Amino acid sequence: MKILKKLLRIIGIFTLSVILFMLLLVVVAKIYEDKLASFTMEKLEDEISAPMSIGNVSLIPLFSFPRLSAEINDFWIGDPNSQNADTLFFIKSLKLSLDSRDLINGIYAISKLEISGLDFDYITDKNGKPNIDFLLKAFADTVPGTTNEKAAFPLDLSTEKFKIKNIHINYYDSLSLSGGQVFIPEIGIKAKVKNSVYSGKAKGGFVLSHCSFKETRIDQMESCAVNFDIRYENNKVRIKKLSIISEGINLGVKGVFSLGDTLSIDAGVEAKTLDFDILKKYVPKSYLEDYGIINIGGMMDFSAAIKGKYADSTLLPTLNADVAFRNIRLQTAAYPAIDTMNLRLKLNSGEKPDLSEAVTNIINLDIVSSKSHAHLEGKIDGFRKPRYRLSSNLDINLRELETFIPYSLAQNIEGNIAATIKTKGVLQQKIPDDYADYILENSTISVNVREVSAILSDSLKMEGFNAAMSFTSEKPGDKKITIDKLSLKSEALNLNLQNSSLSLMLSGKLADPGKLRADILSLRLQSGENQLIGSGKIKNLETPEFDIKSNIVIKLDDLKSFLPDTVIKNMAGLIELSIISKGKIHADSLDLQLFPLLFENSDLDIALKDVSLAFPDSIMDIDSVSARISLKNDILNIDDLSATYKGLKLEMDSSLIRNIYKAVVLNKNEELYVNTHIKIGDVIFDDFKQLMAIGPTKTGKETIPSNDTGTAAEARNWTFLVHGSATVKSFIVDSSTIEGFHINRLHINDISTLFKLTDSSYVVDKFKFRVFEGEMNNSLNYKIRDDGTQSVSVHSRIQNMNIRTLLRDMDNFGMDSLITSKNISGLLTTDLNTFIPIDDSVLIDKMMVSGDLTLEKGGVYNYAPARQIAKFTSIKELDNIQFKTLRSNIFMFKNKLYVPRTDIVSNAIDIAAFGMQSLDGDSEYHLELHLSNILFGKSKKRNKKQDKSGEEIDKGTLKKNSQKIKYVVKGDKSKVARDSREERDKMMNKIRVQKKMLDFIFFPKNIHYSTDSD
Repeated sequence: MKILKKLLRIIGIFTLSVILFMLLLVVVAKIYEDKLASFTMEKLEDEISAPMSIGNVSLIPLFSFPRLSAEINDFWIGDPNSQNADTLFFIKSLKLSLDSRDLINGIYAISKLEISGLDFDYITDKNGKPNIDFLLKAFADTVPGTTNEKAAFPLDLSTEKFKIKNIHINYYDSLSLSGGQVFIPEIGIKAKVKNSVYSGKAKGGFVLSHCSFKETRIDQMESCAVNFDIRYENNKVRIKKLSIISEGINLGVKGVFSLGDTLSIDAGVEAKTLDFDILKKYVPKSYLEDYGIINIGGMMDFSAAIKGKYADSTLLPTLNADVAFRNIRLQTAAYPAIDTMNLRLKLNSGEKPDLSEAVTNIINLDIVSSKSHAHLEGKIDGFRKPRYRLSSNLDINLRELETFIPYSLAQNIEGNIAATIKTKGVLQQKIPDDYADYILENSTISVNVREVSAILSDSLKMEGFNAAMSFTSEKPGDKKITIDKLSLKSEALNLNLQNSSLSLMLSGKLADPGKLRADILSLRLQSGENQLIGSGKIKNLETPEFDIKSNIVIKLDDLKSFLPDTVIKNMAGLIELSIISKGKIHADSLDLQLFPLLFENSDLDIALKDVSLAFPDSIMDIDSVSARISLKNDILNIDDLSATYKGLKLEMDSSLIRNIYKAVVLNKNEELYVNTHIKIGDVIFDDFKQLMAIGPTKTGKETIPSNDTGTAAEARNWTFLVHGSATVKSFIVDSSTIEGFHINRLHINDISTLFKLTDSSYVVDKFKFRVFEGEMNNSLNYKIRDDGTQSVSVHSRIQNMNIRTLLRDMDNFGMDSLITSKNISGLLTTDLNTFIPIDDSVLIDKMMVSGDLTLEKGGVYNYAPARQIAKFTSIKELDNIQFKTLRSNIFMFKNKLYVPRTDIVSNAIDIAAFGMQSLDGDSEYHLELHLSNILFGKSKKRNKKQDKSGEEIDKGTLKKNSQKIKYVVKGDKSKVARDSREERDKMMNKIRVQKKMLDFIFFPKNIHYSTDSD
């Protein structure tokens, strides 16, 4: 009990002592607070060498015991270097509360610190020196750890409440030309430092305004408010709230950050608003111009969660983010304006620091312009080797792209292109050569072209372009391309593509053209009546090998626009072409491969239907060409050919030409074989006389001209065989002069012939025609020998040709001084064999002729030689002789035409004659005249008898009772005289000898005129 009383007494005394101590402390503090304040100001001024002042200081120790509280009002610090004593900062009110017991022990336990009404200017001059430099130097030595001396005891500091409010800070840096104002309405802080362990929390906000920075437009920002609620303890920062709000920006952050050797993060970031309509004013115009941006607008929202650890690049936290661009508007100089763009992304960085597991999910990307739109969605995995899977839809209006396409390329572009593209794969850091193949093998493309039109170069207008195109990968290495519903119009080209399509399979790699193969499954192009349908295979694009089949229909009327008038004026008709071809093409020798591809590796079938061609030079015009033509294995077949040339109808049927390429082109030792059957209509000379200029005939071995100047021509190694038949309906010449020879009228009808032409001979057989009221049937054999000499053999048969018509129509063959159509009449019939040798020219002196000549129902009228004989014999009837038949066997040998004995039965007199006619103009004829006819004239009874019975001359009576007369022409003189037996026998012997010599060397029956191919 005593002990308890004693204890209570001690406690009471201690309590009373404390109360007395506190009363004493308050009394002393109140008595000496002004002196303490003055003493403190003097010490501070000595320490920092700057003018200072305090309005008043109040100490309140009693009511806050055991804390010591003080309040300072109107605290001011000036700049000692300023002549005007400029204010550095001014504090309206500063309140401080300390724990007295801790203070005695050297522990600064600040339970309360409140600063209100702070104005502070921080200015840096052009040398980078701040206006508070003297303050920093003054406190530098007082900061713990700035000396090598070991602190006597650690700094312990704690405050239960630290509040600042109504703070104004002005900042300007003359070196960087940056500045701004900070206004802090209120910030509350609790902090504790003990044994180097820190903890605390802060809550409040501040506002930035009047900001500036060189080469930026931050001065456009009116203000920016930052609000926060942050706590720190045990190296852990917990952000309960951090928001940044300004014009166009509303950004918030919250989370936990653990500090240490590694940084642990568990935080979230959210941008509720990023308004580009406002934010664009902060971007320098030069930056926008560099990227060609004219205008930008729209909103952006994003939120992100960051969780994990960070240490250099070895550890990265995991990022999960949602990004959304809303109603973005973008106008650039290089691309069409975007009226609306919406993009939503989901991002995940993955757990590996190399971002190899990062994932980007494109939920949707929609881009809309005034007439176009695009949509994209997909996924991208990884960062260094991204694995992607993308899908997009496009619908582009080309009118919006017109201003971005070079004017020289296209103008007035209209129409739409819609496309769907799906692709997947891995994006390599280094693009390999075959990357295009990799992209194609992993992509599917579908394109629809709708009503596209444009004016191309040279003012070529194209319109109505429509197509549905697709690209798919069938299997590794195989790519299928399909074009369907293709249509295109061009009035300038007379083009109207429709119902066109293509199906193509590509095998191999684009990076290795040598192994690339294209299988054309089907091809169809159609423009009006023009059409191409085909299929085929092409491989090894470096040296292409092809195997194609196609059917082509060409309406020439539609192709005229592709050719200038200088090449062709007009063309019409239809061509149907079927092609089967295969081979290999070497690009460096394409000209050498054209012929073998055409003649050896191709199978062509051509049908021409009413083809007409008009050229600038009308001499080449041709009309109404129709034919069936085929070419295979160097064999050309022509059937049912018909054409019109200057009104002339041409026809050809069952014609075959073989070895054009081997013989003619390659000049090999091959035979060019031709079998043809030609029909020609009415040939009117006036229409073709400009084409019938006769050139010199070349003889000897033919050669092929050389392309190289100064190089000898290559000898022709090939031979030829051309045979067949030809017919001409008529050949008409009216009043024309050919090579100085005048023709009054020449109408040859129903011309037909067989022919055979070889290197060594030209054979024409059964060359039949009707002319001069009669008929002719000729055979001709023209031979060419190795020594260059030539010869012509002719078997000519004439039936009942009117000799008077012949001379009249042929203008007397220019022999008016000798004989004219007025001097002779009758029907000529012959059967003659002729041989004409040729060297450099026709060897007339070696010509040979043998045959029969008959002239019926004719006469000789007012003929000069007859008049001479009549005058000599005093028989007047000789200048007007009408005979029934003149039949003679004639022959020609050594430049002389011989007439063996020939009987002439006339109305006036019967005559027997024989003689010789030289081609030089000299002649010698021997005549026997019936004496009774001379004395009494020929009786009517005799004439009737001859007409009726066909009896001709009474040779016995003529031999006994006749007058012999000789008619001789030498040079330009002629003579009639009585004939002698010696002269007659001499001429008769000469005729017999010459005939035997001719028969010895001339065998007409041994001359063959066969036109068969063997």
